Amino acid sequence: MNVEIRSARREDAACLAALSIQVWLSTYAIDGIRQALADYVLTEFTPEKMAALIADPARQLLVMEKDGHLLGYAQLKLDEACAGCDDPSSELERLYLVERHTGQGLGRRLMAAARQWAAAQPGQPRLWLSVWHGNAAPSPSTAGWAWASTAKPISNWRARGI
Repeated sequence: MNVEIRSARREDAACLAALSIQVWLSTYAIDGIRQALADYVLTEFTPEKMAALIADPARQLLVMEKDGHLLGYAQLKLDEACAGCDDPSSELERLYLVERHTGQGLGRRLMAAARQWAAAQPGQPRLWLSVWHGNAAPSPSTAGWAWASTAKPISNWRARGI
């Protein structure tokens, strides 16, 4: 599949918001939609918030595009503390891929682009990510990479009623 991976642009904000809602709901709303979930995605994933992330100099959003359609994105943040890491680190905050396009090696390509971007950042020797416990099986995107597991929960959005 002929896809391009590039830095997000302001005009991508609405598509990124829609893609985020679609991926988030298909991943986390496993029992269906309820008010707390609807409220969360409709306030968290807005074109305005995505535009702010694109404009944030501490973040990088890499989008995967085919024929003018966004298939996924990686969201990275510089200088983000990692549990158990002493060095400055970059965090892979999100790696979202439209479910219809999984299983084609696209997640692996997006992960490789994220790792390449992070490695090029001065003073950021590490890249870290957190994985939802529901993703128990190794992801094709992370399988084979040299990731260390700390097995420490860092967020509990379900406890907040989401």
